[in-house]
Amino acid sequence: MSIERLGAGVVKRSTRLADGRELFYYDDPGTTLPAERRIDARTLDARPDTATMRFDVLTGDWISIAAARQNRAFLPPAELDPLAPQTPTNPSEVPDRYDVAVFENRSPSFGPGLPGADAAPLDPQPLGLDATAPSFGRCEVVCFSPEHEGSFGTLTPVRARTVIEAWADRTAALSALPGVAQVFPFENPGAGDRRDAAASAWPDLRLPLPHPAHPAPARAHRGLRGRASRGGSVRRRARHRAGRRARRAARRALDRLRALRRTVARRSARAAASSRRRLRRAHGRRAR
Repeated sequence: MSIERLGAGVVKRSTRLADGRELFYYDDPGTTLPAERRIDARTLDARPDTATMRFDVLTGDWISIAAARQNRAFLPPAELDPLAPQTPTNPSEVPDRYDVAVFENRSPSFGPGLPGADAAPLDPQPLGLDATAPSFGRCEVVCFSPEHEGSFGTLTPVRARTVIEAWADRTAALSALPGVAQVFPFENPGAGDRRDAAASAWPDLRLPLPHPAHPAPARAHRGLRGRASRGGSVRRRARHRAGRRARRAARRALDRLRALRRTVARRSARAAASSRRRLRRAHGRRAR
């Protein structure tokens, strides 16, 4: 376990979980926790393959499709809290007691793979309706406290500073990873009063690739002059026009499908009404 001293007296301890994911303990200044922490002795499956992004021609966005997240922990009971320190009856994600802990998400939307040095940049407006790309990046979980109840607002000033030091440290580290253009922290609350309070204390850090609307390669072209810049602009405009045409075609197809459904529904309703009228007339004749 490596040790690093951060600002405000916070101490960072780095280790790994049983499947190789990174785990970081951030100790409060003056913490009562021991210097050594238990290792993760669980037997875990191999990490999932990197997810896949698909280009949505209707919105013009790249969407990450992470099938492995279907097996993630979802609203577990309090006694099986995956963010509590491990116990003999709860094989959670954090092996030992902690003040603040950060670890790689076991079921990430982005990653765990990262692009190589020779990887092509993400095309913001690809041609065709079946464009895909690897969901390179990294997702991490930040645990503000081992307590099951509480929120950031109920933390002590010392603990809040430890959380901020953890944010700053992870933002700097993740921003240096290849292919990462943005670090986006967010809270992911659960359902139910008790789980809301607990889950709201543990946001994810997710790292998507350059957003399609603001790709890094496009920013690089703005400072260029000459034929290469003009040629790049022409190609980008051509891809943009092709993308618009594909989206318009998809919208027209969707409109036709909706119109067909409405027509079928109207005809079915008329046929049902006609059948009811015939049955009523036949019943009236039998009654007479």
